[in-house]
Amino acid sequence: HPISYSVLVADTATGTVSNTVSGGTGCTSGAVCVTSHPVVPASTSVSKVVDQAGPGNPGDTLTYTVTTVVSGSALTQDLTLTDTLSGNQTFGAVTDDGAYTCSGALVCVLPAGTLPGSYPVEYTTTVNANATGSVGNSVVASNPPGGDPDPVCTTCSTDTPVVDATTSVSKTVDQAGTVNPGDTL
Repeated sequence: HPISYSVLVADTATGTVSNTVSGGTGCTSGAVCVTSHPVVPASTSVSKVVDQAGPGNPGDTLTYTVTTVVSGSALTQDLTLTDTLSGNQTFGAVTDDGAYTCSGALVCVLPAGTLPGSYPVEYTTTVNANATGSVGNSVVASNPPGGDPDPVCTTCSTDTPVVDATTSVSKTVDQAGTVNPGDTL
């Protein structure tokens, strides 16, 4: 007598799922039949944007968002984002770490077991008063070797032009017309 049933693969499944049946077609009495099915491995892509493409001014606050998209299956190991700021800006704060654990200025870790989905982390910097040229930063996404495939970085750096600070001088006099020696202007 054939028996049929369905199994729902858990969203946390990684590696291989298998099912063991004793007896039935193709199995001799007392033998064990096993089916194994590989689970699609996790794949990750990372992108970065800044809220102000430019030009920025000294003193401006820039907000950066780095988003990791996990697809396939859950992460089997931590994914680490290491973000390096260019000169002429000062790290502010992580304003939304979402599913990440962040430290310093700036390393963020998305933990093993993270399910497929989109995971942003957001932080701010301030353009320094003496900034010229542009400010930017780049992120490197990594995971330990031997587990999940390496992350793909689609847009991993930003560059925001900075308006050079300018100084202007103007001069006025409080008296029009001719003046005499000894007059105070």
